[in-house]
Amino acid sequence: MKWALRGLAAVAVLLLVAVGVLAFALPRLAKSDAARARIQEATRSVLGLELGYADLDFGLLPPSLVVVDPALLSDAESDPVARAERVALRVQLLPLLRRQLEVQSLSVDGLALNLVRDADGFALPGMAKRETPAEPSEPSDGSPAPAESAGIVLGIRTISLRDASFTIEDRTVSPATKSRLDDVDVSFRSSGSGGERRVTGTLSVPDADLALDGFAVRGPFEAEIASDDMLAGTGEFELDASAAALRYGADFTKPAGVEATVRGLLVTDADGALGADDLEIVVKNLVATGSLRTGADTQLTLSAAPFAIDGWEALVPALGLVTPTGRVGISELVVKPSLASTRGRFQIDPIDMTLPDSGPLSFTGEVVLAGASLFSRDAQLLLAGEPFTVSPKLDDLAGAPRFEVRFETAGASSDALLDAFAGLPDRLHGPLVASGTLRGPVGGEKPFLDTLVGDIDFGIENGRIVGASLLEAALGSLGKRVAESRRAQGDAAWERFYTEQFEKLAGKVRLERSHLISQPVTLAYRDYGVTLEGPVRLPDFALDLRGVLLLGTEVDRELARAFDAPDDYVPSQREVVLQSVRGFPTEPKVQLASNSVASLAAHYVKATQREELKRRAEKELGSGSGEIIDRGLDALEGILGGRR
Repeated sequence: MKWALRGLAAVAVLLLVAVGVLAFALPRLAKSDAARARIQEATRSVLGLELGYADLDFGLLPPSLVVVDPALLSDAESDPVARAERVALRVQLLPLLRRQLEVQSLSVDGLALNLVRDADGFALPGMAKRETPAEPSEPSDGSPAPAESAGIVLGIRTISLRDASFTIEDRTVSPATKSRLDDVDVSFRSSGSGGERRVTGTLSVPDADLALDGFAVRGPFEAEIASDDMLAGTGEFELDASAAALRYGADFTKPAGVEATVRGLLVTDADGALGADDLEIVVKNLVATGSLRTGADTQLTLSAAPFAIDGWEALVPALGLVTPTGRVGISELVVKPSLASTRGRFQIDPIDMTLPDSGPLSFTGEVVLAGASLFSRDAQLLLAGEPFTVSPKLDDLAGAPRFEVRFETAGASSDALLDAFAGLPDRLHGPLVASGTLRGPVGGEKPFLDTLVGDIDFGIENGRIVGASLLEAALGSLGKRVAESRRAQGDAAWERFYTEQFEKLAGKVRLERSHLISQPVTLAYRDYGVTLEGPVRLPDFALDLRGVLLLGTEVDRELARAFDAPDDYVPSQREVVLQSVRGFPTEPKVQLASNSVASLAAHYVKATQREELKRRAEKELGSGSGEIIDRGLDALEGILGGRR
């Protein structure tokens, strides 16, 4: 027993001596010029960069290596492409006895790393492009190849970066852009070496200023990862950017404080490009699932169940024009770095909104995104509760967006539409049949109606213009005389022509510079009608028209009776030129052309006095002189009527 104790004591003494020798010799070896030269040569051969450091220390218990102020340089005179304040590597002692290099921890303090992105991906600036190493050949003398260091395993238990900063120069765009991640903390922890190793990691970025491929991040974000094979680029991850501001082009802007999380499974393709499957993206109240692929064909594919878009104008600026409420589902959305290649399909179920200077509307249908265009075909639209079929389109979404809407309706309430979109209730009644196309820019400083242009065909049958009789306004005092005369004759039939009811209102109008320009418009009443041309100002519907009043045979007969025309008077259709129609639809102010007034008066005077004048002429001048009266009155009517 004593000899065993003495043997153990001898071994202990030998170990202490060995440890003492190592403790004395290793730091001196690490600080030697030869060691520095070997380390620098190894770095140069692997990275193609120069390595410099201020000091290199080695500790024995526990075994550790500390590098002070290391820096990587593209050449001796350039600024560092990567540097750190301190790198510490701690090794476990017992695994060394099993010929395993088990690193307890690797910590890097104050890392500052500059990366360059070009067509080949990310790299340190100045780093040499290395060829793929050739397969080792067998010795020419036939001797066996040297055995590899079997049994030596490198396993790192923990890795940590503290107060790191990253600068990314993106040379894939012109001009090149720079992004920054500051005060970054990263930690990874492994379950150990050999066999399956579970690796978990966290990332904390309190101050990001990152812009890549149209995406931009401003502010803090955090991430977590867990992997059974970190080197293969697989594992689960979760990222939380709720506290950061996010942006994609000009179409999406998430303010800081709005929920934004991403989780999924990391994957790596055959070319080594990272991607993600089983993605779940949560933004505000949107929960979308899909996948991500990077590399040569970068794209994000998503779908989502219907979600409420109330308040989403804060995230999608284009929605601020209409402030929508309702639900949207994403059937498919494929987002690529180039907006021209982006596509998607959305289900609207439905959305209620209000256009500028207009009334409420509700939209239901499928919307298709194709690059910089957004469109829908044969969707259903309710304007102030009235049904329309519409095919809207938005173009140049990334530049100066413009819209175009083709529409049609068959039976919408004219009164409801005028009330909602012009503030004119109970003015026009009747079922509207209309179709047309409207165009204009999205947003801008000018009022919406000033920028809206388009062409509209419309018609209303059996309608009513409340409080207005165009015939009464056109004939003025002449009409009053006719009404009084007919009442004196015991017949009030004339008033029936002053009805508000019309048989048809139809025509074409062009919308331009806040005016409806008729081209022309026909308004037909019982036994008379009018054709009008000219502009109607929006939104108050102020009139500035001209046209022709067509009197039917019944109106002509009643006018002739008021002027005491003979019983054998033959009524006919007559035209009266309207020099102007001003005022408003409910209170039109009509001015007849002077030659029309004279011609109308001459016609009825001739009808009532012709026979009396002819009788007197025959009596005073002899037989045949009545013909002179006929020719004279015809000539007078022609002069007063404007004919030559």
